[in-house]
Amino acid sequence: SLPDDDGDVDFAKSFDANGNLLQLVRGQVMGWDARNQLQHITTV
Repeated sequence: SLPDDDGDVDFAKSFDANGNLLQLVRGQVMGWDARNQLQHITTV
């Protein structure tokens, strides 16, 4: 099961400078290339 996180979302840390989402949920990191195309995601 996923950890319960009832904290507020920090939008400054949730997106990169180009507006790409950095994580779907805690631990699932998303990697973007220079063309803002999704390159990888870490599955748990």
